[in-house]
Amino acid sequence: MNQVISKSTDNRTAFTNLVVVAGILLASAGQIPAAFSQTSPTGLPAAAAAPPPPMPLMPPLLPGTVGKDFAECMTLANTVLAKGSYQMAADNYRAAVKFNPNEPATHLGLGHSLHGLSLDEEALQEYFEALRLNPSYSQARFAIGTIMMKRESWDEAAGQFLQVIKLSPSHLATRGQLGICYEQKGQVDAAIEQFKYIVATDPKNVDGHYNLAVAYDMKNESSSAGEEYRKVIQLAPKHPMAYVGLANCLTNTRNFKEAQALSQAAVKIYPQNYYAYIALGRVFEVTGKTEEAHKNYRKAIAIAPKAPECQKLMQNMLKHKAKELGLNNLPGLN
Repeated sequence: MNQVISKSTDNRTAFTNLVVVAGILLASAGQIPAAFSQTSPTGLPAAAAAPPPPMPLMPPLLPGTVGKDFAECMTLANTVLAKGSYQMAADNYRAAVKFNPNEPATHLGLGHSLHGLSLDEEALQEYFEALRLNPSYSQARFAIGTIMMKRESWDEAAGQFLQVIKLSPSHLATRGQLGICYEQKGQVDAAIEQFKYIVATDPKNVDGHYNLAVAYDMKNESSSAGEEYRKVIQLAPKHPMAYVGLANCLTNTRNFKEAQALSQAAVKIYPQNYYAYIALGRVFEVTGKTEEAHKNYRKAIAIAPKAPECQKLMQNMLKHKAKELGLNNLPGLN
């Protein structure tokens, strides 16, 4: 929610960019976005087949097991990738590549496995090889985009997502990632348009509403942001960052009583959420209750002393204390 600071302009950092991480996990888990399912030769979705009979339970796999042919390698690789066994998945995808080096799916799967092993450079090589074999392979472009986001290469990531949208205009996850890229590039209005499309298409999309709220926050449109945060809370009553975002919006519009209650609710839901303590401290600070404000700021600092927001809080608190003692002109405090 990159998508974030002691005020309400950005509340996404606490969850390491919810949508960014969601996209990265999507790639590393080997899951393919629903909009990229196989199509018939005409380009239309293939007709639904009759449900297959239930498969017998697969016996446990021994570590290091590698299939004896292409089909078995792919079956084993897909199975263990879904379970997070990245090394074993990589071993089987590599074997599958040797059996059939021209199949894009093998390179995609190997890329996902390498990404799961934090070998992103090698993963990118596999994704690009999948694209070389099939330039319209949207799954590979989506995966490349998520890694570019992780590297904060927003232009490159946006370029990949735009290519995906050309092939699948209604794919909401891709539009969400693109919206975040636009935010990071300073194109907040363009980001808002993407998030609006998501919530119009899927009114119960929690991430869509949350990201839209954050975008409005970035424009200092507290009322619009607050409306979206409320929708998030309705859909996900235990979403702590939505409580923090809404509390900051209410503080901005001087509704201090509700802002305090929401900040306290966020603390209760997730006691290690330092943003909640910052939001609560901000309410007290704005209402002139400095001691209560600093008490909550200190709690935030204790939870995440190295977070940029907490570093800034410590600096501000030092300035405040120095001013009280008449030492505010000391070097390093200005």
